[in-house]
Amino acid sequence: MKLKKTLSLILALAMILVLFVTVGTALADGEDDPADDGIYKLWVNNEQFTDDHLTVQCGEGTATFDPATTTLTLDNAQITKGYEMDQLGTGVLSFLDEELTIIVNGDCTITETGGDGIGSYDMDEEYNLVSHDITVKGDGKLTITESEPWYGYGFYCTGNLTLEGVEIEIHSVATGVWANRALNVKDSKLNVSCSTQFSGFVVNSGSAVFDRSEVYAESASGAGILLGNDLESSSVLVSSGSVTLKGKIGVVSDTDGSTVYVTGGKLAIEGQDAAFSENFLTDVDQHIILGDGVEVTSGAVDGVAVTFESSHVHSYEAAVTDPTCTERGYTTHTCSCGDSYVDTYVDALGHDWDDGVVTTPATATAEGVKTFTCRRCGETRTEAVPVQPGVDTSTVFTDVKAKSWFKKAVDFVYNNKLMDGVGNGKFAPNDPMNRAMLVTVLWRMEGEPEVSVSVPFTDLKAKWYKKAVAWAYSNNIVNGINATTFDPTAPLTREQIAAIMYRYTEFKGGDVSGRADLSGFPDGGKVHSYAKTAMSWAVAEGLISGVKSGNVNLLDPRGNATRAQVATILMRYLES
Repeated sequence: MKLKKTLSLILALAMILVLFVTVGTALADGEDDPADDGIYKLWVNNEQFTDDHLTVQCGEGTATFDPATTTLTLDNAQITKGYEMDQLGTGVLSFLDEELTIIVNGDCTITETGGDGIGSYDMDEEYNLVSHDITVKGDGKLTITESEPWYGYGFYCTGNLTLEGVEIEIHSVATGVWANRALNVKDSKLNVSCSTQFSGFVVNSGSAVFDRSEVYAESASGAGILLGNDLESSSVLVSSGSVTLKGKIGVVSDTDGSTVYVTGGKLAIEGQDAAFSENFLTDVDQHIILGDGVEVTSGAVDGVAVTFESSHVHSYEAAVTDPTCTERGYTTHTCSCGDSYVDTYVDALGHDWDDGVVTTPATATAEGVKTFTCRRCGETRTEAVPVQPGVDTSTVFTDVKAKSWFKKAVDFVYNNKLMDGVGNGKFAPNDPMNRAMLVTVLWRMEGEPEVSVSVPFTDLKAKWYKKAVAWAYSNNIVNGINATTFDPTAPLTREQIAAIMYRYTEFKGGDVSGRADLSGFPDGGKVHSYAKTAMSWAVAEGLISGVKSGNVNLLDPRGNATRAQVATILMRYLES
């Protein structure tokens, strides 16, 4: 910690560097750099946050950390202990790789923690400062009081420090706010006082931007604000609001590049000896840039006190953005000059889900899908419908017995809603399967898609298969027996089923490369030429096997396929 203070002393008093090596080495050893899962590099009131310890009691209030958003919420927290490093304490200390957001609710205080109120002081093994960003916001008020001689800082942030929509009061012995990179103060009220030759603000290598804020910073014998160091320059930008900087010298910079910009609002600078350090006054036009309508309204630039003020008075028009299910609402205020700000946030509404509909029914082997739709925005979400217990078809169909060779296949197609009975409690396992039946099964397997194509067939009389035939025809899975005839009730032969399943697999983008030698069947040569490739594939895939005729195993390519045989083929196909 002394290294941090040494760096600041260099900025203000050109103090010695001996402490740099001593303390930098201690930090480089990783003594206070936990990296275990579930342990977070964040301390409040001298307690470290872990997955098992995400809330710290702080007097009558609490500090709660949300690791998912790296957000620390202070609720009426009274922080009186600092995490000690090299005998100096910090009330809220962050080494988080991600930006730490601090939410201030109620009346929160950080008092006499032995060093800094809020800090992110960290160094690598080569003694370089490690950047850790901090943002503070909220509707409450934060008061920081630190009186440690030489080392009492309100904020010491090694990265970017943002103060947004918050009220903060700082009473410190040393610097009130030290930002190694950018300082952004927006829609906030900030009152800073320090009682030594240190500065109200230090911005080391970035810009201090003040926007729609009421800011007062006073150093008893130092600078209202100190910009840059010997290596880098920084700047002040006041775009709106009121900023007052008081000190022995109002604005101090040791570099040529530091600049004060005033584009709107009011910037008042008061120094016991001068408003600006000598460096600024060597080339006023280069270091002090005023926007349109901004002028010196009191004092002189090279005097003890000077006030820059815009003659433009903002007149904002409000535009309300309503909240949606997932995005919060807000009001955007825009002035004709282009200045704008956002406030009056309204929480997102959240989805208003309906009762849902089952879009994919569950089967005996596959979960179904239930789809819910938001009544407000139309977004959908889904839930799985559990697999439904299978029905024993021997209790449904009188012609399906428990020991029938096709019982398992009939259970499968019935419970997966692929094939039904033929009526009167019959499945008709030995009846021939016709063309319309198989096409309808494949259509059901695809989820019964809607089709808008017209077909040339004039013999499609029954409503139950018309959509299925149109779908299969439009996807080149089946053809008619001639240009105008589909012949839906014609029995299917075994080779026709092979051809249709082959084309369906091609339609699905499946593998149809398998081949079997059909010459092993005595009647393998009876396969029609159009079906040879498909039948060879079907046998190779185990979808079609031989039919016993005495002691001979026949392929029977031109024999009619029964409903039981087709049920078996479908089961093998879908389970393969």
